[in-house]
Amino acid sequence: MPLGLPANPGQLLQAESRVMALMAVVEQMGVLPARFPWDSESELGLRSPVAGPESMTVAMALTHLEDDFWQGKVRTSAAQRTWDRLEYEVRRLPQHATLTTDLLVAVANTTAAGSRSRLESCKVLKRVGKLVGLEGVDRLDEIRTPYEPKERDLPGEPELIELMNELPPEHKWSWPT
Repeated sequence: MPLGLPANPGQLLQAESRVMALMAVVEQMGVLPARFPWDSESELGLRSPVAGPESMTVAMALTHLEDDFWQGKVRTSAAQRTWDRLEYEVRRLPQHATLTTDLLVAVANTTAAGSRSRLESCKVLKRVGKLVGLEGVDRLDEIRTPYEPKERDLPGEPELIELMNELPPEHKWSWPT
């Protein structure tokens, strides 16, 4: 079965993604498709989804997100950390559920309003929804509240001086004081 990828170690994850996408299609249809999911890619790198958005599972959408994310990128540690953050947000969704806008909104609502988690969750889930062609993903913007970091309760100068005075001179961390 041709995967249409160069045979080098840098393509292993993309090869695995393509195999997972094919598995998802086979599970949905029950037979091998006439065309492989990656054969629908055009010369410009545009792709059409394998299944319509109304029947796509979360696992299939994650595979599409991964393909879209890594297309044209070099696998660096920074890019891998970014992918890990995206994948973490999508893994909050039940993997075998049908992907719907209502599901995306419900999962985003499980995070605290006004938190960084809500902001990141809404951004990633909206990206997934747009990628697979879901209608109404703008509803995520309505629940996405601006993030304001909380004021930190740092000790003041008198508390720090008291702490320095309590530290015995023979303590291993007394040298900075």
